[in-house]
Amino acid sequence: MQYLLASLLCLFHISQVFAVIQTGLPTSICSSNYYKCDPQTEKRWSLFKSSAGLNTSGASYLTVGSCSMNGQSNSDIYVLLALLQQLDNVYFDAKISFNNDLSNYHDTPVSELQTIFPQIKYSRNLMSVSKSHAYIDYSNFAPFRYWVRHNRLENKLMMVAYFGYKYTFLCEFEPL
Repeated sequence: MQYLLASLLCLFHISQVFAVIQTGLPTSICSSNYYKCDPQTEKRWSLFKSSAGLNTSGASYLTVGSCSMNGQSNSDIYVLLALLQQLDNVYFDAKISFNNDLSNYHDTPVSELQTIFPQIKYSRNLMSVSKSHAYIDYSNFAPFRYWVRHNRLENKLMMVAYFGYKYTFLCEFEPL
């Protein structure tokens, strides 16, 4: 009986340690430590900071957005963002374009999500979800990290992406 009680207490302690470990939100994007943000990027950063976590009521998203890169919004970077929500899981995938505005996807229904992203339900695409944000880290040898939040006032998804060691994207998606 004592062995069982000690084992349960150990499992409870381990689960408490894992429950506390979370990835925080990015900070100081427009702080001028690495680059100066133009007004559009400042606005995107403000929207990201005032956003909250995803509504995990089972809604999935397929949406196109434009991005600022390293504080400059005049770049031609666009993202097709896919979030597939099933039960308590949220899966992430994206197509990033450095030249094309991805306008051919603007009116694509969410029912086409798994056709466009057939591998979205792979375990590597499973996001960590908290009340404040959804997060995924593809880092093996370089930082490829994504934070997604929902701005309820603007009804937009906002995303920060660390794309390697040199690039930070701040993306704003069409109203949902």
